[in-house]
Amino acid sequence: MPLLRPVETFCQDIRYGLRGLAKSPLLVLVAALSLGLGIGANLMVYSVLKSVLLDSVTASRPDRLLNIRLGRNYQTSYPNYRDLAESKVLAGLAAYIPGLGSEVNWRLGNETKTLSCLIVSANFFQVLGLEAAVGRTFTADEAPAEHNPQWVVLSYGLWQRHLGGDPSIIGRVLNLNDLPYTVLGILPKGHRSVLGHGTLRNTLVIGQMALSLVLLVTALLFLRNLLHILGTNPGFDTKHTLSIYVRRVEHRYTPEQSRLFSHQVFDRLAGIPGVEAASSVSFLPLGFFGWGGEVHKEGESETERFGVGRQSVGADYFVTMGIPLMRGRKFQASDRGRTPVPVIVNDTLVGHLSPGQEPIGQRIVMGQGDRQELMEIVGVVRDSKIFSLGEEPGPLVYDLQIAGGTTMTLVARTAGPPTIALQSIKRAIGELDPSASVEVKTMRDHLALAFFPSRVGALLLTILAGLGLMLAMVGLYGVMAYTVGRRTHEIGIRMALGASRAQVLRLVVEDGLVLVGAGIATGLVISLLVTRPLALLLAHGVSRTDPVNFVAVAFLLALVGMSACLIPARRAMRVDAVVALRCE
Repeated sequence: MPLLRPVETFCQDIRYGLRGLAKSPLLVLVAALSLGLGIGANLMVYSVLKSVLLDSVTASRPDRLLNIRLGRNYQTSYPNYRDLAESKVLAGLAAYIPGLGSEVNWRLGNETKTLSCLIVSANFFQVLGLEAAVGRTFTADEAPAEHNPQWVVLSYGLWQRHLGGDPSIIGRVLNLNDLPYTVLGILPKGHRSVLGHGTLRNTLVIGQMALSLVLLVTALLFLRNLLHILGTNPGFDTKHTLSIYVRRVEHRYTPEQSRLFSHQVFDRLAGIPGVEAASSVSFLPLGFFGWGGEVHKEGESETERFGVGRQSVGADYFVTMGIPLMRGRKFQASDRGRTPVPVIVNDTLVGHLSPGQEPIGQRIVMGQGDRQELMEIVGVVRDSKIFSLGEEPGPLVYDLQIAGGTTMTLVARTAGPPTIALQSIKRAIGELDPSASVEVKTMRDHLALAFFPSRVGALLLTILAGLGLMLAMVGLYGVMAYTVGRRTHEIGIRMALGASRAQVLRLVVEDGLVLVGAGIATGLVISLLVTRPLALLLAHGVSRTDPVNFVAVAFLLALVGMSACLIPARRAMRVDAVVALRCE
């Protein structure tokens, strides 16, 4: 019947295709492997993009949401918010604290944890179109700001990690900042804020080879960067030091009580067996955080100023961290409140002042205009890493920290392995204030954060480079195998006219190496351009244009490319001239 004729034709095409594929099982395997690698790579990239870009949009109608910023520092008062909400200009208006929100201390049994929280208006979830997975969210009647409501909605992750997914948590009371808060509901899982055929084949192979080279060069660059960082001396002791972070509930301490608490903490630390020294610091080194300013010598023009980092430390900070004092003296209790401000500087800053002159007693000015601060150098210490392990040594100013404040960042030095004193320190500080959150980590655990970007970058790039290399090898083999199949008649004629098997081998390999060479040359040019912005991520001493990287990768790719050509070439060597001449 005429209607069945297309179906019969299609079935015949399928059978013909399967018979053709059965004659070249190796080519079928290469095609399947190439497709599998390509699909796997695309799936991995899509999964990352989906989790970062797509899954973050959890509002029911994100196209109708606006982010309104009013007032100084993009903050508006509650009365202004109510006036705007009641104006009926918008279908719904919700408020939240901008930025990363706030932190609260959660007392759970005998332990206190620090949690991140977002303070929102009662209709926040209604405006976003979100419903609770368990329980419910806020209602307008129970959560007006003027009633100081004490209700919370928990994230799905917190519910699972810290509360074991217990559904009976609804209605229970949590101790947050020493105040009772009733749990209303749990948010949904994953909630976040938002030419001809031959020319084309050859071009694709060249592109694959070039991309593989770029990925391999970048991966090798990051691997060398990681090895360099792992072997870098940060300039302070990491084997016998601990980092301690203490956060107390806000508004429970007067300034005098905060200072008394700080003294009590140091008294407790001094009484722990194995603790040799302890001090405070404004921020831990190698945490990708810090602050600074610009300085110039007293009496010189402000145009001569240069940038410096700044860190406030306790009197025993350098002893605790094992940073050698090269000249002058350490801080003394009498330095607090003095003018000019006594400071200790590092070697690099001394080099920026007047090389060859005695730095002790020199005065520098930090800031500009009417916000200047006069400082006097009383000591010089050896350079140490402050922001990242890969940084080039920069000028740094240390001043004496004033005790007090809601949070305390401390460092402690132990005689033996720091892990022995870890629990003792946590227990001793916790006894002073059970509502305080206390985190104690070894300095090596803290440094894991400094290694994280380099490790992740090296791992991801190595995986991508490996996939790219396999795709390039498979693609090159596929093209060469296809070419040999198409040139069977030509090869038979050459052999009938006297060409040796070695000459046939050389002919096929040379064709493949032309593609490999073109891909390598293209990849080298692209790599020089791609690695230029990556120089900002590399450690001091690691060059993005190191010829060793490019030569090693080019040699590896040439070796892999030649290997991919050998199997089709050996197949061409075994072509029978008589059979080849019979081929169409």
